[in-house]
Amino acid sequence: MRPEILTDVLERLEKPAERIRYIEESDKGRSDSVSAKKVILLFAVLAILVGGGLSLYASANPDGLEWSVEKTAGMAELKEQGSVQKTLGAIQQKISILPDYDFKDGRGKGTSFAGVAGAGITCLLIGAAGWGISRAKRTKNTGKEKARK
Repeated sequence: MRPEILTDVLERLEKPAERIRYIEESDKGRSDSVSAKKVILLFAVLAILVGGGLSLYASANPDGLEWSVEKTAGMAELKEQGSVQKTLGAIQQKISILPDYDFKDGRGKGTSFAGVAGAGITCLLIGAAGWGISRAKRTKNTGKEKARK
């Protein structure tokens, strides 16, 4: 490296504002950042693989809630008692998309669909939360800048 270039760099590094400007200028041509589209695509592919593929290996044994109900009440599902429970049960049977993680017609693969749908909904909720936090930070920073002026 030529001495005059080294001297210039060292002088810039002695002044904090110049140091920041120097770093920003040196980073302008970098292309090592990852686009948001690529990240979203990666998560979509992972959601399909995990939700659709690994869900096929999910256990058929009852989960903790079903197990505890069966141990306490002696049956896996409680009987509907009273008109309110019967009405709500009928409504649930009509509008339920995936009763017991399978399609209503029993054609199978409901577990995979539920896994992909659940992963997709989770990704959407996390993305919305991130967007909201980012927007709130920008609004907060904008308010601080206006207060300074």
